Amino acid sequence: MAQEMPPKFISPAQAQNQNDFSNTSEQTQLPLPPEVIELIFQHLSVFQLKQVRRTCRLWKTIVDGSVILLRKFCLNLPKGVILDQACEPACLLSVPHVFVSNARIISLEPWWPVLGENLGKLRIFNSKFSLPMLAGVLRRTPNLKELDLFYNQYPANVDVSQFANFQLDRIQQLRLHDHQDKLIQLLRRICPRPRNLECNADDMEQQIIEYLQTAQESLERVKISATDPILTTMSSLPRLRLKIVILSCILTTSEKMLQFAKAQPTIEILSLEGAEFNNAKTCEPRLRGIKTQTWKKSPCAA
Repeated sequence: MAQEMPPKFISPAQAQNQNDFSNTSEQTQLPLPPEVIELIFQHLSVFQLKQVRRTCRLWKTIVDGSVILLRKFCLNLPKGVILDQACEPACLLSVPHVFVSNARIISLEPWWPVLGENLGKLRIFNSKFSLPMLAGVLRRTPNLKELDLFYNQYPANVDVSQFANFQLDRIQQLRLHDHQDKLIQLLRRICPRPRNLECNADDMEQQIIEYLQTAQESLERVKISATDPILTTMSSLPRLRLKIVILSCILTTSEKMLQFAKAQPTIEILSLEGAEFNNAKTCEPRLRGIKTQTWKKSPCAA
């Protein structure tokens, strides 16, 4: 499992300048070339790699310059940090995962492009920034595959079409727990083809419907609120081929869920709150191949 990077390190380019393999006494003391050492390090855990980085400058440089080894790490920016032009994060390696919590994002230069270039997963939690700033963050993450946005604040009400003029073609998973219709509009433009969409907000029903219509050709898994309009939309989309469906905050009837399941013959797993659907499933032979999961009903999020 990915873990947090140590709090202090430098970029591979800086490390290379400071540690010329051909001129260090450390290399002459090692019986193996750096490439072989890197292969050995691939068998270490994240904790062991942290210890290795602290052993000597050469080993630190090997870890910091290896894409394969860096895939094991996750960078957690300090809680409450203000990210602006005066900010100079000590961690500037191209780690694949970055977690931002309780932060204010004011400016991206010059530090974010270094982190964003090879970023695969970004999670922003309980932070404050404008939607144009979020667009700027995502614009510099061309290889992003997973984006989690939880309980953030977006103070500006803006026209997203002015800055949503790019797309992230590699996005596979979007997990949205922010009740902001402009956010959905932004992501629908720049992330039009996710495979996994989680958006539990029945108060943004129309925005979710429009996203489903946009992404119907790529979606394989959804976790959304079960309302009549949303189920009706998913039942009618001609190019939607879902495999896994998780229906939460159920605000509809078992008959509607049955109609939806019949309209999506590719569904393999259907998870929902409550057990009403099991009765309908037993009298529908066509649906018996669906694996149904149920759990105790919980109140919908406000």
